[in-house]
Amino acid sequence: MKIGIGFYGITEGTDPKTGYSRDFRHCWSNVHDNIVQPLIDAGHDVKIYASTYPFTDASTEQEFYKLVNPTKVVMSDFQTSDAFTAKSKLHDAFEDEDLDVVIFTRFDIHFHQDMSKLNIDYDKINILFPEDPQWWESHKFVCDCF
Repeated sequence: MKIGIGFYGITEGTDPKTGYSRDFRHCWSNVHDNIVQPLIDAGHDVKIYASTYPFTDASTEQEFYKLVNPTKVVMSDFQTSDAFTAKSKLHDAFEDEDLDVVIFTRFDIHFHQDMSKLNIDYDKINILFPEDPQWWESHKFVCDCF
């Protein structure tokens, strides 16, 4: 199965609006060991995609590309963005890609279970929890979960 894992949001730096700092290096080994590698070990073809904002430092950007090895990255302007910009733009990264399954998540989430141990039916949509019906009607996507 061809699986695209899409990461969205701030990869590194501090969000001036919230003061929350993020760094892909903090969670990447956990994401790789619990999500990416188990899927590869199960025989899937896994590609990484990202929707993020320009890096503040060239050496950090080089480290990102070397460590994460994304197939495609789309960038947004942080100053003109809101909380949903990177997630919405992630759809652009999957355009014209030949994939069977797409997984959306963020770089700043720790996963506590090996993906291969989860009972996932790849023929169905898997959502961790339902959104509030009003949220779903206005936004049409699930927020902040795998």
